[in-house]
Amino acid sequence: MMTDQVWIKDERIQRALGHHEVITTPDGIHKLTGSQLEAGMIAVAAIVAEDVGILRAYDAGDDERLRYVVLRTDWVNRNGLVDAVAMSGALYEHSTASDGPHLGERISFLDLPKSCQYTARHFIPRPK
Repeated sequence: MMTDQVWIKDERIQRALGHHEVITTPDGIHKLTGSQLEAGMIAVAAIVAEDVGILRAYDAGDDERLRYVVLRTDWVNRNGLVDAVAMSGALYEHSTASDGPHLGERISFLDLPKSCQYTARHFIPRPK
């Protein structure tokens, strides 16, 4: 059954949707409708994936050519490395990597620039 609205209680939703106007009840439940719905559901999927530890994002700092790295920790190859995408704006590179602080400061997927969230959106698990 398709719906045209969803109610979500998570303070990260407002941050994820940025400038979009989100209706919030006094007890912190956010109502997503129309154009917010798809963006909101992608944000929810990213939040859940981070919460269970299968999606990780890093910021390597301004000095790096490919500043941001996103890992999908449940996609492990036979060498023990996980799928990764390193990026800065429109420039990106798919690769594999080992998880850890050598990748930079750990950040939320939702703190990535919007262009990087778009580039790495295929790393977000989709409901089955």
